[in-house]
Amino acid sequence: MNQSSAPRKPEKTGNSQTEAKMNKETCDKCDCEVTTENCCITMHCIAWDEPYAGLLARRRCINCSPSRAQHIVHPDFPPVVDARQQFDKRNSEVFPNEEKIKEFEKRWTAAWLICQQPEIADAVMSKLSASWKSPDERN
Repeated sequence: MNQSSAPRKPEKTGNSQTEAKMNKETCDKCDCEVTTENCCITMHCIAWDEPYAGLLARRRCINCSPSRAQHIVHPDFPPVVDARQQFDKRNSEVFPNEEKIKEFEKRWTAAWLICQQPEIADAVMSKLSASWKSPDERN
C-alpha cells in the first residue's frame, strides 16, 4: 500500500482533554458526558418503542430534561419537578387523568432502569431496531 492510499490517523492536537472530549458524546445543555445510563434520548427510544427517534436528536442527559425526568419514580433517582406549565405532569391540561401520569411514570421508570445496565439497554435497542417497521409497512 502506498502512502497516499493509507488510512490517515487523526492528528493529535496536543490537548488530551480536547481529544478525549471529541470522542465522547456530551449533553447539548450542560456539556456533561452522555452515557447509556443518563441519556434521555436512549430512554425515550426504549420507553416509547421508537428505536430511530434518536437518530437526529442531539444528546441530552436526563438531568437536563425535566419534562422526561419528572416521570422517573424510583428510590435511586431524585424526584424532579418540571416547573414549565406546558410540561408539568401536575398540570391537568397536559395530563388530564391519573392513568396518563401512571403510564408515563411506568414507561420512563422502566426505561431508566433498563439504561442502568448498558448491556441490557443495547440488547433492547437492537431488538427494537430489528423489529421496527416504517409507517408504510405497518398497514
